[in-house]
Amino acid sequence: MGLFSRKKVAKRLDLTPARVSQMATSGALIAPIEDEDGTERGWPGTYVEEVAARRQGRQTSRSIYGYSTQATPFARVNDAVIEDRGQRAFVQLLQVDSGLVGLITQLRSTIERDGPYLNSIGDRVSSFSSFGTDLLPFIHEAARVLGVDEYSVAWVRLEDLQASEVVVITEPIHRDPSAWYPTSAREGQEEDGQQEPIPWSTLHAKLGAPVPVLDVPTVEAVDSWHRAGRTHSTVVVDVDDNYNRATAASLLAHLASRSDTYTGSGYVTTTAALKLATTRLNKIISWDASGADYHAYLPNTAADHVAAIATTQHPAFDQLRAEITPALLDEATAPRADRQEAADVLGRLHYAVYGPYGEIPTPALAHALERALDVMIHRFNDELITESYGDSVIRPVFYELRTFERGDWATSWNEYLDALELAPHHRSPDARLLESKEHEHSSSEQHDQKPLTLIDSDGNYVLTQHLRGYQERRFTRVTIAVPVAPLTDRPLDHLKEFDELIVESDTQDGPIMLSINGKLHLMPFGTAHPGGFTHGYWGHGPSNLSAAITAFLEWANGTPMTPAGTDRIRGIVVGADQDRQLRISRGQLFKPGMFEAE
Repeated sequence: MGLFSRKKVAKRLDLTPARVSQMATSGALIAPIEDEDGTERGWPGTYVEEVAARRQGRQTSRSIYGYSTQATPFARVNDAVIEDRGQRAFVQLLQVDSGLVGLITQLRSTIERDGPYLNSIGDRVSSFSSFGTDLLPFIHEAARVLGVDEYSVAWVRLEDLQASEVVVITEPIHRDPSAWYPTSAREGQEEDGQQEPIPWSTLHAKLGAPVPVLDVPTVEAVDSWHRAGRTHSTVVVDVDDNYNRATAASLLAHLASRSDTYTGSGYVTTTAALKLATTRLNKIISWDASGADYHAYLPNTAADHVAAIATTQHPAFDQLRAEITPALLDEATAPRADRQEAADVLGRLHYAVYGPYGEIPTPALAHALERALDVMIHRFNDELITESYGDSVIRPVFYELRTFERGDWATSWNEYLDALELAPHHRSPDARLLESKEHEHSSSEQHDQKPLTLIDSDGNYVLTQHLRGYQERRFTRVTIAVPVAPLTDRPLDHLKEFDELIVESDTQDGPIMLSINGKLHLMPFGTAHPGGFTHGYWGHGPSNLSAAITAFLEWANGTPMTPAGTDRIRGIVVGADQDRQLRISRGQLFKPGMFEAE
């Protein structure tokens, strides 16, 4: 709200400026706030609103600016953690000579962001709205839980950088249907929360002691303080980002030292990738943070006026340094091609071995490998300088799930599905992935038969579910894990010699088929292609289909496609009949000038 001038105060209170001066002199109003040199700045808007509301006979909570300076420390009355719409606030109720004070601290999750370059607990930038009205639900509930009248309390919000008082004021309900209505209304009165920053020094004086704050406002800090009998406590948060990096690096270092580490790309390549990831993680670990206190994110002017009731510490992780050292390379930076190759190897290790669908799922190693992928994708400053804009490492994707309904109109799909065989007991990650999808259907759908995991001649797994849906409609839902050819560890080179490419009308999330010597095969992707496939017009569906075909052909030919080739593919897709099956012969797709020379 800001500070009100003498003239503005007079207008708000329906007085003359001279009368305002008289009331300030007599003590009926507080003295105006002054600068250090004695220059008058004005009256806090929240305080003026409280005075105006009381003069008009409306209810209002207290303004702490109206409280006298406290000679003795405050007395602690009670406290509570209040929750509203997924957010939580810690409310401390204090007693001073002039009345009650309610300190509100909105709590954040221990980790708000966990990126590779973040080194803190939570998001240091406040993610909460700064409007007093948003605090009304917390104030209402806190008053109920703590057994006080919300209008008898001076409410103060404690933030990272400042404190702000919030005065709850009732106003007559607006009759204008276009008028804005705050979030809370009672008996013909609507409530608004007027908010005004208050200096830490002023709050200190009103409480008679330093302001009790949480250096890091988390639920863990409040719990630790409660367990210590509401005396100062220390909480060690073991989800700190430096700790996570150090534990991930130590696990990767151990993995690199094992001779049985293998992902299909060879032991040497895998070891090199693990060591590069360990070295890059080590570069962004702040080892000095091990066991150290977090520093409260408060301005220097607050240092003498606040006192942390709970201190938050980094966990100790320096002991992991010795485990990481043997796996460190001389240089953490690497060319983009090397980082991409390492990311592909680490991604395969995650997907095929230690991830949720791997051969031996291990959550700790899966998390470490996810960290390894992050640090391969994000570039260091010297890499940003030397590499082209946008030339970054791509997170490896080994499959693209395509889910569709089987129909009589899709003859190529039906021919392909009829040739499938029951998958053997020993399954790949693709099969385990598909099995996890068996129960992903709506509440109105039920299985008519046991879901089956099938396999085609190229080693692709297919999940078929015979379902009964709304109004007893029976249908077959098919889910295929379409491989991304450049990253698969299965031999697919024979698919490069296809005779014809077949796309059903309105394919959407269905597959694209290849005909080879009269037999149908699943077309792998050159890169992952989410989104539906259609043809016969300009739009997202044809664009997705053109991109999928182009990437497949670039993999099959081994060279990038020229702009002329891309335009030709787009022309074939857009110019087709959208109501009919699209069949593209090999001769149409391999014309002179469509691919760059090797």
